[in-house]
Amino acid sequence: MAGRKEYGVDFMLNAALNGNFKGAFSSAQTEFAKLGNEIRDLNRTQSDVSAYQKQKAAVDATNSKLQNLQKQYDLLKQEISKTNGPTAALEREQAKLEQRIRELKVLQRDTREIALVLERYYDRRYHKNDRYTF
Repeated sequence: MAGRKEYGVDFMLNAALNGNFKGAFSSAQTEFAKLGNEIRDLNRTQSDVSAYQKQKAAVDATNSKLQNLQKQYDLLKQEISKTNGPTAALEREQAKLEQRIRELKVLQRDTREIALVLERYYDRRYHKNDRYTF
């Protein structure tokens, strides 16, 4: 009879433990799924931030190039004014610089517009869920 009581207690303990294990593992599985979703969202956020930073770097690089060309153009104009008049070589150089400045101004405008669109897009997206605001 003592053996039967042992088995009875054993069955009761196993039943109680199995129920708790199942609940514990189910809860852990749910938490892992949530963690996986948060990691995926953070990776997406990181890629969004990287895209914005790259666009900002492109805007800064274009601004820098434009400033350098403008300085070159100003120096060329000074050189032309110091001479008795523009030479053919100086006129060609001036025309090249003017063309490059026009092209860069268009590129600068385009990169700024793209950066603003990205900024607005990410701003709206992140404000939908306060977890992703910077």
